[in-house]
Amino acid sequence: AWCLSHDEGARACALIADGYRWWNITGRIEELYPLAQRAIALGPEPSLPLVLTYYALLLGHDSLEADAAARPPAEVNAVHRADELARLGTQWRDDMLAIARNLADDNGLALALYCQADYPWAEGNFAKAARLLHEAAAAASRAGSASLAATIRLSEAETRAEGDSARLAGSLDDVIDQFRAVGDPHGVAMTLAVLAAAELDCGETSRGVRHAAEGLRIAREHAYAEIGWRHLTLLARGAAALSQHELAARLLGTVEAALERAGGKTGPGQGGAADRDRARSLAAGAIGQDRFGAAYAEGRAMSQMEAAAVAVSLAGSDATVRPRR
Repeated sequence: AWCLSHDEGARACALIADGYRWWNITGRIEELYPLAQRAIALGPEPSLPLVLTYYALLLGHDSLEADAAARPPAEVNAVHRADELARLGTQWRDDMLAIARNLADDNGLALALYCQADYPWAEGNFAKAARLLHEAAAAASRAGSASLAATIRLSEAETRAEGDSARLAGSLDDVIDQFRAVGDPHGVAMTLAVLAAAELDCGETSRGVRHAAEGLRIAREHAYAEIGWRHLTLLARGAAALSQHELAARLLGTVEAALERAGGKTGPGQGGAADRDRARSLAAGAIGQDRFGAAYAEGRAMSQMEAAAVAVSLAGSDATVRPRR
């Protein structure tokens, strides 16, 4: 904030580039959004920190877009808000890509192409999104950024699955292996959330629960709050699918109380609000609102450590899943 108030755009971008990951893994990326927007508006010279500031801006922007999309179209200004966010998102993605190309920096180019894939993906143009992501992963590899390359390959696998959960679930072992090889536990936990959700979607509940339990263990070990909330949500979905409806309600209570206390949120994707709603609908529909509400209240009073211990017990004593055969 000091840099911004003194028109120090380049220094503000450098600070944002160094710190945006913290806002992201704690579920508070929207707090960085206005700061990144102001830093870019100061017109700093093109640099990799400027590209990373655009990336931080777009992470917050994606969260705002998801909120706007969830509002009823009849709500006052909802459609206008969504259209304006889409316009800004396109403009910022194009600006980011132009800067990265002018810099001839493969790290920046990888991130810019990664962001360019968002809109064709959302529109269902999976082939175009996959091409952009493949190009982005190649740029990251040229730059020697193995974790970034694996992150992009995760998204590429999602686009190539074209909404087929079984196909997606069968395509992620290599991505997990890449993250493990470079010692990136956040990448492993993130990919496990995608994998667990895909398995829950296609009825492989036991595998999904075990993968979510493994992801939750990693998130707890490394204090990845946002990814931990995602895995706890997926375990609530798993509990509901296994007819442990009161446990599902308690886990939902714990997650939502934690989100409120932290002032954070989960962004778009697996283990987010949509999965909480699915778990809530299934559990409340099975046991009724009164029993669900009582269990939910119990969960809100539980610590995240207590809830994690109970949730992981769904998977048995060993939360590490054997490879697919």
